[in-house]
Amino acid sequence: MLAIGTGLLAWELICRVGYIDRLFLVPPSEILQKTRVLLARSDIHAAFAITAYEIMVAFALAAGIAIPMGLLIGLKSKIYEFFSPIILILFAIPQVTIYYLFVLWFGIGVASKIAFGFTHGFFPIILNTMAGVRGVDPSLLLASRSMGASRLQLFSKVIVPWMLPTLITGLRLGMNFTLLGVFLAELVVSQKGLGTLIIVLTSSFETASLYSLVGLICILAIVINESLRMLEKRLGRWRPEKVAV
Repeated sequence: MLAIGTGLLAWELICRVGYIDRLFLVPPSEILQKTRVLLARSDIHAAFAITAYEIMVAFALAAGIAIPMGLLIGLKSKIYEFFSPIILILFAIPQVTIYYLFVLWFGIGVASKIAFGFTHGFFPIILNTMAGVRGVDPSLLLASRSMGASRLQLFSKVIVPWMLPTLITGLRLGMNFTLLGVFLAELVVSQKGLGTLIIVLTSSFETASLYSLVGLICILAIVINESLRMLEKRLGRWRPEKVAV
């Protein structure tokens, strides 16, 4: 906190003494003042609602499809060996290079933003789901089978609890990637949403408002990420300590 406070103070002083043109950088106090103004604007509320809708729908679709697929692929070795390389290859494709295909397929409205966010969030979730299933301790499975556990009991009592922290990691990363996909799509081609407002503020050189809006988006992303990280940490307390992703 001391480092953050020192940085903000230095930022304020540098802007106040005039070393940097305010067209490019404004002091934190002015950004805070603009934040209050932005939060009172109805168009900001509407833009936040549209972008939040796009993110939530894209993330829900990504999680709702990726988790069952990841479970199915992870539980069957032959299916895993066939699909795992394909998923990794698709994940490696820089999706921003093919965004205009999404525009061609879904138009320039909300649907293309949801689709682009979905494809960004899908891969981290399915890969972590697969990794969680494949990473179950074999000794636990062997001990459960030796005590007469059925397949359903193995899945519900051993596999799911073991993979849950890894799954939450995937959901956390998936949410971050979904945010990235939606905002990228809005910045490239958009009629509504926060991306459109960022473009408008940039083109009109409203620097303080632009910094304020970007700051609000960053705070939103941090709150979502930290909430999922705390859930991940809580669910994984019983597991041996591992390197965080």
